[in-house]
Amino acid sequence: MSRLLVPVRGARSAAERMRATVDLARNLPLSDVKEWYAKGWFGMPGAIEAEAFLRIIRDRWIAAQPQEAMTFLLTRDSRGVSAGMKEWARLDPAAALDFVSGNKDPRQSNNMLWAIVQSLGPETDPALIMAALPKLSGASFYIQVLRPLIALAAGKLPPEQLAAQSATWPAELKRAVQGVLDGAAFLRDPSALMASFSGMGEEEGMLRLFAALDASVENSEAILSRIDKWPQTWLKDVLSHRSAWVINRDPQRWLKEDLTSLGLDDRAVWRVRVSALGKLDPESALAALKEIQEGTAEERRYFVASLLQNLASKDFAKAESLLASLSDPLDVEAGRKRLDLVTKTQAKQNESAIPTLDQRIDRLFAGEFGGTDSRESMENWSVAEGAAAVNNFRRLTPERKDELAKKMADRHFQGLQSVFQGELISWILANPPPLAEVRVFPPPLVVESVPLVAFNWSNEDPIAASHWAQSLPAGADRNQALATVAQKWAESEPAAVRKWLTTLPEEDRAAVETLVKGSW
Repeated sequence: MSRLLVPVRGARSAAERMRATVDLARNLPLSDVKEWYAKGWFGMPGAIEAEAFLRIIRDRWIAAQPQEAMTFLLTRDSRGVSAGMKEWARLDPAAALDFVSGNKDPRQSNNMLWAIVQSLGPETDPALIMAALPKLSGASFYIQVLRPLIALAAGKLPPEQLAAQSATWPAELKRAVQGVLDGAAFLRDPSALMASFSGMGEEEGMLRLFAALDASVENSEAILSRIDKWPQTWLKDVLSHRSAWVINRDPQRWLKEDLTSLGLDDRAVWRVRVSALGKLDPESALAALKEIQEGTAEERRYFVASLLQNLASKDFAKAESLLASLSDPLDVEAGRKRLDLVTKTQAKQNESAIPTLDQRIDRLFAGEFGGTDSRESMENWSVAEGAAAVNNFRRLTPERKDELAKKMADRHFQGLQSVFQGELISWILANPPPLAEVRVFPPPLVVESVPLVAFNWSNEDPIAASHWAQSLPAGADRNQALATVAQKWAESEPAAVRKWLTTLPEEDRAAVETLVKGSW
């Protein structure tokens, strides 16, 4: 196993490492794929190479042994289930649908079915979908996930054929099919369909209308645009049980509408008003609340307090300002309790939150970083975060820079990014202590670290490393840094190194050529 990873681990550039990764994933014996996947032998969790490796071997496994692969993914890699099922559906949608129909875990089965839906397109054979749908109905499957499959079939089959083939299906599935058909018919001739619904009897017509609304966003927008032509009983039912459908389109209307004339009781009216208020900005909602009469004092106060709490979680200062505008002492008291709750909750979250970059830099400067523990290492910081640490270091006083640089040097610069190590070394070399304090300068640890930093940094960013080396004070350490950069950089881009050497002062170029003579 470790032998196979040598080309990946020994790659000298990101491009070379990715090529080695892809080559390994494509040529790994299929009989070994499961073990590599299960034991995580590739390593590098979170890295782009690891993601590419797992995707390639997963797709190979799905292509060769889809049932075994999906069974494994369902128990060992939930994140890979969706991608694996999409690939299987692309290769063999009938087999993928059949596998899903046999799964009895509602969460798993609906996630897999949704992945299949996303993989299928208009070119999908409708016969395949029509054969699968009856097997997919029941407690394990949500009708919302089945509707896109129905729509795919409806896009290819004549309405009469779709209706006839679904005539013996379970009631909920059959109603979903009818909803898709009605939604399409509504887009073609809304007046005729509304007349048809009205002639069915209030309850059946309303159920057909709701199924059409559920079928798609396009259908619902078209149907809701004709809400004023609905029978009063349909509107009453929608506002009582599915008010979001109509309120989202025009919340102001439902703050002013005479809802009691539709037959809604006081409780239902208050629920509609609250839903409409919730669609407004906080200031408008409080102003509108004064204009409506529904709701008990306790309900209205609860709404005000909840509104302030939600606002405080996003903009605490704005919530405070709005609280100050209230005149009812009981409203003020209830609102203050909610804002205090937000303050306490945020304080607890801050205690356990991932530290900010400024906090991590403060910890770094306080000496809490270093060592080999990756949780206390700067090595996993981004390039931008490393640059921010350098900028913060440069703003310190000379005394604080001395103190910090010496402390990090005593720790062999462990756990630090190359860019920050280079900054510390540059400071030490450019700022020797007074002669009376000098025993050996530069300190041996710094002398040893110069070529190591140059080597590692050249592996990451040879151009930045070359700039750093050129910035060092003239002398043996600068020459050694320049030579190390040249040697390492030449392994991947010898032409670029030769061009770079021509830009160096003659003395530096001669020193580098002497040190690297014969090595490249």
